[in-house]
Amino acid sequence: MTQAPSIESPKDQRRIRNYLLQPLLQIKLGLYSILLALCFSSVILLIVYLNLRDFAEIVVVLTDSGSETRELFFEYATASQWWIGLLVMGFLISNIIISVTYTHKLIGPTVAFRSQLERIRSGDFSQRVNLRKGDAFIEVATELNLLTDMLSENEGSISTPEPASTDEAI
Repeated sequence: MTQAPSIESPKDQRRIRNYLLQPLLQIKLGLYSILLALCFSSVILLIVYLNLRDFAEIVVVLTDSGSETRELFFEYATASQWWIGLLVMGFLISNIIISVTYTHKLIGPTVAFRSQLERIRSGDFSQRVNLRKGDAFIEVATELNLLTDMLSENEGSISTPEPASTDEAI
């Protein structure tokens, strides 16, 4: 008997795992963003609801057809709820994807920096930090690579310039 192929290949699983370098931090940042957006959206929806309700009452008073007008507004509100629900779900999914992607670009370099610092502490000056296109802290990686080059040239010590002599002839 042959096994059915798995839905996710090990390469796909590794790729997903690579995006969640510090899952707790990345998910926490995403949840903060979602919470802030949901609070903002709730306030906007409350304002729209209150204004629509007041408008419906004005129409009822002006048209003398209360039950028909209320039914029309109720049908409109029900249809709008489905669209709002779909938009909220789309927003949540998009926010999670964007949060994970951009925090990956921030957290990924810190993993490379820690690895490079560990190599430097162990005396290995042969490796350099190579960040991906679009990663944050590219300038820091360049400086860390320059420091590694300096340590490599000076066999593990950083030479500092001698202070200028202050001896004056009397």
